[in-house]
Amino acid sequence: NALTLTHVNQLIWLLGQRGWPVKYLRTGAVPDEAKRTQLYRNQIANFAKAQPDRYQALCFDAILVDEAQDFAPEDFALLLDLIKPHPETGEKTLVLCYDDAQNLYGRLRPVWRDIGINVAGGDRSRIMRHCFRNSRQTVELAFNVLTGTQAPPDLRVHTRQYADVAYLREHDLITEEVDGFHIHFADREDELPIVQSFPLRHAELDWVVAQLLYLIQEEAVRTEDILLLASKPSAPELDLDYLERQLHVKLPAIPLYFATARENKDQPLLGANRLTFSTVYSAKGYDAPVVFVIGADLFPYTKEGRAEFYVAATRAKLRLFISGVWRDRSLLGEAAMVRARLCDALGKTVDMSLSDKSS
Repeated sequence: NALTLTHVNQLIWLLGQRGWPVKYLRTGAVPDEAKRTQLYRNQIANFAKAQPDRYQALCFDAILVDEAQDFAPEDFALLLDLIKPHPETGEKTLVLCYDDAQNLYGRLRPVWRDIGINVAGGDRSRIMRHCFRNSRQTVELAFNVLTGTQAPPDLRVHTRQYADVAYLREHDLITEEVDGFHIHFADREDELPIVQSFPLRHAELDWVVAQLLYLIQEEAVRTEDILLLASKPSAPELDLDYLERQLHVKLPAIPLYFATARENKDQPLLGANRLTFSTVYSAKGYDAPVVFVIGADLFPYTKEGRAEFYVAATRAKLRLFISGVWRDRSLLGEAAMVRARLCDALGKTVDMSLSDKSS
C-alpha cells in the first residue's frame, strides 16, 4: 500500500533496503551499463529460484516509467523482473511513457515482444494528443528544427526517427506543407520565440543580460521562473565567466547558480533569488515560464543535437529566447528560418528584443 517515486539507480539501492538480496553495484565499479544490468538480473534470478514465495511477495504490482525513451532494452527486462504477474492474465503491468522527440541518447525503440512486452493486444498503446506545457509557436519552432525542415536535403530524412511523422500526420496532429510542419497538438497560442544571432559571443551575452534585466526589473519576473540552458556550458567558446561578470555588474544581488556543479547536483534545479544555468540533460523533466537557450550555434549539428535542441526549447512554458553566434549550418540558423516562416504566417515582423521596448 505504498507508492515509490525514484530513479533506476536508486531503485536498486532501495531493493536492498526492502529485503531483496541484491547487492548494489557502484557505477565506477562496473561502468558498462549493460553488464551492470545483467549482473542485477542474475542476482534477482537466483533469488527467485531459491526463494520463490519471498520473491513474489517482494515484487511490485506495477511500475510506471517516465522518459522511457532514455532506457535501453535490458533496463526494461530488469524492471519486468521486479513485477509480479497479474493473477488472471499472467501478464506484468509495466507502463511506459515514451517521447521519441526527447531521445537525447539516440536509442532505437526496442522490439517490444523481444523483451517480453505485449503492446499488440487491446488498447495497450496510446498517443497523447495534446501538449499542455508549451504554446503552439514554441512547439512548432522546436519540432521543425528537430525534423530538419530547414536543413540541407541530405539531412532531413535522418531526423524523423525522433518524431513519428507518419503517425502524427495520419491522426491529423500535424500537417506538412512546403515550408515545414504545422502543429495541431498544441492548442495554446502565445508570443513567438525570440531568435537572435550575433557576430561575437560577448555581444550575445550582453544581449542576454539586457533581456534578463528587463524581465526582472521591468516585468517583475521572479528569478525562480527563469532558466538558462546551454548544450555545453563548460565550452570555452561560451565564456560563462564573462556572463557571470556582466550579471554581477547589472544584478549584483542575484548570483548565477550552476546546476551541474558537484555541490548542487542533489538540489532543486530552480530556486528563489538566483538565476539557474543548466545543461539540457540536467534540465530534462523540468520546465520554467521563461527559458533562454544560449549558444544555440554550439548544439551538435547531428540527430542527437536536434533532439537536445528540441528538449531545450520545450522547457519553456511561456517565453523562449534563443541566441548564438551566426555560423553556416547550425541549428541557430535553422531556428531563425523557422521563426521567419512563423512571422510570415502572421503577416508581420515581431520585435526581437524585450529590452528595446524600454529604450
